[in-house]
Amino acid sequence: MRGLRNLAAAFALWGAALAGAAADDGAQRFHEGVAAAYAPYREAVYYLETGNAGLAALTIERAQDEWRKVEADFASSPPAAFKGDAKWRETLATVSTALADGLKAADAGKAEAALAALATVRRVLAELRLRSGQRVYSDCIDAMNAAMDRLYAYRRTPSARATPAGLAGFKAAVADTERWYRRCRGEAAPALRDQGEFRRLFDGAIASLDRLKRVAQSGADDVIASLIREIHSFDRLIWLRFG
Repeated sequence: MRGLRNLAAAFALWGAALAGAAADDGAQRFHEGVAAAYAPYREAVYYLETGNAGLAALTIERAQDEWRKVEADFASSPPAAFKGDAKWRETLATVSTALADGLKAADAGKAEAALAALATVRRVLAELRLRSGQRVYSDCIDAMNAAMDRLYAYRRTPSARATPAGLAGFKAAVADTERWYRRCRGEAAPALRDQGEFRRLFDGAIASLDRLKRVAQSGADDVIASLIREIHSFDRLIWLRFG
């Protein structure tokens, strides 16, 4: 996930400046097409992570169907916002290849190989938007997930909190994760924020982060590990449903 973390850091630097920028109509249609393919893609990743390669294969096929529409509409004529991107065609082709490789592995029951192939999709799409100065809600979720990855590393390492510097680093990871959760909740479109599931997942994660802040210095390692795992579960579900 190192590449995703680096991208998340870059988005954090310039995301606020771009959040209110109006995209041209072509870029908006492109983002909508990508989102249509990205939803079943996320489902496929989730199924593979839970060991269900059969269902993953079905959702990868749905992602491929949507991605073919994106390629048909935009491969030869990128939106104005992307016209200067030297890797435009290469990126779209990379996504197509990754989906095909993921499907082949899923059909063979090789979940880990399928996950490795599909990971390319998330990375190259984020890199494409970053190169072209575009930002969508998915980029906020990526940054939030990356912050959670950093916090998740503390779940099995109580010794990392044993020194003053280690405890400060842990508290900083908790605070950074909470900051991204609150930011992504606030950046969501009103129609998204009004959904009961959206509120339940975000509010639940933020409540758990608040509890984690309160017990951070207690030395209650089992409680801390349990809360981190709980927040991680929220994190995965938010990406699955709204990433």
